[in-house]
Amino acid sequence: MKTTEIQCINCAMRCEMEVLHEGDTLHEVQWNNCRRGEAYAISRMNLPRRMVNTHLPVRGGVFANVSVRSIEPLEEDRLDGILGMLSGQELEAPLTAGDVVEVVGVSFRVRESVAAKK
Repeated sequence: MKTTEIQCINCAMRCEMEVLHEGDTLHEVQWNNCRRGEAYAISRMNLPRRMVNTHLPVRGGVFANVSVRSIEPLEEDRLDGILGMLSGQELEAPLTAGDVVEVVGVSFRVRESVAAKK
């Protein structure tokens, strides 16, 4: 039996959990303080996924960049490729907080408004 340590990122408590497993078979999650932590540990072991928070360049905006967050978590093994493809992408101003934009096949929610230059 193997033990893998995982830090939960679902809330501010940041529980340091231990997952007991044999290969792909999970036996027990220890040291979580809530069920969300247990669910996070199980998903992290079975199919690691992460939300993507990043900044994208804005063309024609009063700010050069805008903060965005992926709508859905993405598989960890795809993150490097997606982040690499994002480097050459630009969004067009104006943008409003809450807008959903699709870039390289991934939907992102705009986190702050960016007005167009006058």
